[in-house]
Amino acid sequence: MQTTERTSGSSRCDQCGADIAELLCSYCGTPGRLVEGPGAQLRAVRELQHYMRVGSTQSQIRLLTLGYVPAAPQVLVEAAMACLPLIRDAEVDDVSAAAVRRLETLVLRLRLVPAGPEVVRALALLEARLGSYHRADRNLGILAAVVVVVGLILVMLGVVAWLHSR
Repeated sequence: MQTTERTSGSSRCDQCGADIAELLCSYCGTPGRLVEGPGAQLRAVRELQHYMRVGSTQSQIRLLTLGYVPAAPQVLVEAAMACLPLIRDAEVDDVSAAAVRRLETLVLRLRLVPAGPEVVRALALLEARLGSYHRADRNLGILAAVVVVVGLILVMLGVVAWLHSR
């Protein structure tokens, strides 16, 4: 990962041009340097979580979408678990959708790495949560379709009643 060094000791992100004070760009979540080893990856994931906590809704969506994805299995689990509180089944919103997409990415990556029993248990939990979200999303879509159909039937009945009253 290349960054442009500045005289103040910070660097600029090659992806968006924002300042990088620590490991990641606070605007897009891109690493400002190579993040090697589980310790550095964990620091990067926690830094990303910090930027999401203090940022606006648009910032959260951007960081969930573009933010750093670790490689170490235990760090992937922590990054995935951090997505769970952002996912709301009862509401359709952009933060939930971005958190689900990030969780799907992290779960896919977890499936590809060698995993111990703790990671396998976490993967089962994460996949169950994704399944629950998608079932709720589908149920909401069915409910919306039913409401639209009932509304159309009521409009048609109203038109028929109006025509017969003339």
